[in-house]
Amino acid sequence: LCNIKEGNEKDDGIEQTNNEIFKKRTKRYNNIRPNYHGNRVNTLHYPDPTRYNWTFTGSNEEGRVEFFEKTLNFGLVKLDFYYTTGTVKTTLVHPTTG
Repeated sequence: LCNIKEGNEKDDGIEQTNNEIFKKRTKRYNNIRPNYHGNRVNTLHYPDPTRYNWTFTGSNEEGRVEFFEKTLNFGLVKLDFYYTTGTVKTTLVHPTTG
């Protein structure tokens, strides 16, 4: 993935946390919609997740995937939508203790 320094890193005089730095360096958080090149599955059968209150965060055209997030009462859920096949992958990011 990418190297992230421990602690905080300064960017233009503004302190950033590791999480903010990671978000800036990944396609998951590039906030760019892909060019589907006519290859997206039917939107009637596979509507955009934003219609269901998911937040679009970015995409990777090479991987033909769009990224979304939603915070629920049990943690942050990340959704990867592979727009040429309709495949959906979800990951729960939950807090750890101890």
